This record gives sequence, structure tokens and C-alpha cells, in this order.
Amino acid sequence: MKRLAKRPAEKNRTLFLDALLSRDNNLANAALGALKQLTPSDRPGDWAPLIRKLRRECGPKGKAESRKAIAALLAKWSGRKFAEVNEKNNQPTDLIAAWQPVFTWFGEAHPELATTAADAGLIDAAKWESVLAKVSWESGDSAKGRQLFINRACQSCHADSGALGSSLNGAAKRFSPEDLFRAILFPNRDISPLYQFNEYRLRNGDVHVGRTAFYAADGVVLQTGAGIVRLDQAEIISQRTSDRSIMPEGLLEGLTASDLADLYRYLKSL
Repeated sequence: MKRLAKRPAEKNRTLFLDALLSRDNNLANAALGALKQLTPSDRPGDWAPLIRKLRRECGPKGKAESRKAIAALLAKWSGRKFAEVNEKNNQPTDLIAAWQPVFTWFGEAHPELATTAADAGLIDAAKWESVLAKVSWESGDSAKGRQLFINRACQSCHADSGALGSSLNGAAKRFSPEDLFRAILFPNRDISPLYQFNEYRLRNGDVHVGRTAFYAADGVVLQTGAGIVRLDQAEIISQRTSDRSIMPEGLLEGLTASDLADLYRYLKSL
């Protein structure tokens, strides 16, 4: 792969995107260098690995120069101008919060790719237990909570009947507020078989995750967080059952104890 990275070709773009997520830093850096030389991609499926890599670089072993390089490449490919990020320190939770506007933009614009763009292991359990302990659960504002629910794209999977996610009606009555929010913080800890979804990788590098609604000889119809997607059979190169929840980690990053109280009051009203 490193040899291919020296003279990158468009046909190897998917290979470079996969290598970008390698735990071998030399390999990942070579892949990033190769991707910089390719023509910008306008496919959100190609942006998802960049988001995932950016999340990973917010972790304990991440580097500021890598985060800046990835963000610059993402801006170039997507055509979006991101506000300058001020990193106050190198603590993972603070870095994730600093870059949260980028993650939020991608999650809201492309909810069907949220699972692909997520990266595990960056949620600070101790920090969040401390936050949950400080929340005054009954002091929230339901209207503000509803707006948070919309802004974080929760309605994409939970708002309608037949939606991808479980019904939230009565959820706040069945679980304590702490347990309810732990389930949001750590969606991959306990995935019900009812909510395991199919992951399809296409020849152009796009990855779609959702519930297969219909199989046909010439393709499949997939229900995703963003709506119904039809995939041509000739374009599908692999299919597997995803081992990740369709709900990404990090949905609560950047929220305060007051925000959590607002969101809880809205969930309690359902």
C-alpha cells in the first residue's frame, strides 16, 4: 500500500480510505498523504472515514497536526468552510467538544452515514457519570429539549412509526434518567437483535447502513436514517450485519447538565 501511496491513482481511493483507519500510524499517514493528492471527492461516503479518523485523532494518542490536516481535506472535498477550532488542551473530552461542530454538521447532513463515521472508545465514562450526577432532572424545559432532539438528528430514527430506532414513547418512565442517558452515551454496549442492521459497501466507496426493506434481482431497497435508498446489485461489493448500533457515539458531546435536563423533560413528555 505504501508503494501505491507514492503515486496515488483514483482506482485506489477506497484502499487509501480504508488504510486511513489503520492502527499502523505510518500506514495511516501514507494513506492521508495519498488522499491529499487525489481529486476531491463529492461523495459523502468518502467523507465518513475522514470524520471517523478525526474522531480517533481526538483520542489520547491523537496529534494536532493530523486533526488539522484531516479537517482541511474534509473542507476541500465537501466544499464547506469550517470555523477555526481553538484547542485549549489535549484532553480527549475537550478535543471532542472543540470539534463537535464538525461532527454535528456531518451527522445532521448525512445521518445514514453516522454509524460509519463513528469511532468507539472516545467516551469518557467517568466524566459523564460526574455530569449525570449533577443534573437536576425535573428542572428542564421540554421545548428546548425538543429542539435538541431535532438538532442532534434523533428524530431521523426515533420520531415516526416504523422508524429504524426503538420507540421512545414511555422510555423515560421505564428507565431511570441515568440509565436512559447511559444507553445514549454507549449505544454499542447492548444492541438488541431487533436493531442489528445491514451494511452495504458500494464500488464507489459509499457505505450504507440500515434495514433491508426489499430484495430484488437487480438490487435492494434500504431503509436508512435519512430515508429510503435503492442500491443497484451491480454496485454492491460487500454486505454484512453491522456490529455497531446505528446510533453513533458522541451524540451528547458538548451538552451541559442543563441541556440534559431539557432533553430528559422532552423525552418524558413522549
